[in-house]
Amino acid sequence: MDAVTEEDVTTMTDAELAAQGAKIEAERSRRAVITDAEQRTDTMCLEYLQASGRINGGPFETPMGFLGAYPRGWRVTHNGGTYEAIVPGAAAEPPGPGWVEVDADTALVDFWEDREYAAGEQARDAGQIWTAMSTVDGPRPSNYPGGWSPTA
Repeated sequence: MDAVTEEDVTTMTDAELAAQGAKIEAERSRRAVITDAEQRTDTMCLEYLQASGRINGGPFETPMGFLGAYPRGWRVTHNGGTYEAIVPGAAAEPPGPGWVEVDADTALVDFWEDREYAAGEQARDAGQIWTAMSTVDGPRPSNYPGGWSPTA
């Protein structure tokens, strides 16, 4: 794409400016879809599993395509092991791609945007455990390094 200079902009007609503005908005929208895709996938998977009566930590059930796939942080039991989804929309049978075996006794600490976290509380986000540095209400740990610290 050719760069548009300030001089070009000052000589454009209103219609040409509107066309450039539409291209810019389309590109912003495209980038937002890419940026938000993982979170939206996790949200859709979580909502479907909850509506279906599935329980986090329950037995693995083979998804029917995207329906029934597992969001990041969701745990299942399978063939005597406990596995946690580390990718949005995990659909492979554990211990396949998208899963990591975990200690069944480790508490589930998935991050939820709809709650407030006090300083010192921990949450799992983007496959990592984070500790709130102060009271945090909303921002994902992976998107708000000022409010969260990765836990070793």
